[in-house]
Amino acid sequence: MNRSNSNIGEANAKVINDAFATQGYDTGKRLTEDVVKQLQDSGLVVEVLDTLVRKPKSPDDIDYTKIVHNSDVILHLYLNEVTYQSPRGQSAYWPRTSTTVHAYDKTGKTYLFQADTYLNRGAKESRSGNFDAKDELSFADQDTMLVQIDKVRANLEQVTKQAAQYLGTRVVEQSR
Repeated sequence: MNRSNSNIGEANAKVINDAFATQGYDTGKRLTEDVVKQLQDSGLVVEVLDTLVRKPKSPDDIDYTKIVHNSDVILHLYLNEVTYQSPRGQSAYWPRTSTTVHAYDKTGKTYLFQADTYLNRGAKESRSGNFDAKDELSFADQDTMLVQIDKVRANLEQVTKQAAQYLGTRVVEQSR
């Protein structure tokens, strides 16, 4: 999934998404790579099944019992939301993202656990997996954001790395 979109307008989202496509940057792939690295660094063996694709905004209708694999656990990683928004009363734009990982046993029949992350301006950091969007992640306005695509990418890389570290840690904790 490579979408940075809602709340900045379709035309502006297209500018950002096209710039990422030109750079060969894929937010979903980056998140997957970071989670895999986190799990491998924790001593787990990871097999990535990249042939299972769920299009953005489509239902999760994957039949986990039919997945062919050699793993003890099936993890399904989601980028639920990747967006920039201007909170009410604000002129600046901050990223808002959320991620989820669902875990199933090796048969795909038994749901084991879920871990989530959420980054937003003013997110309650006291909740596990919530991260506040700090000022260095913001843009003064949409026009500034659209000409600073490299900063948008750097922001998303920082956010996905933070999410991956959290998700990977939760997976390791739950699987032991």
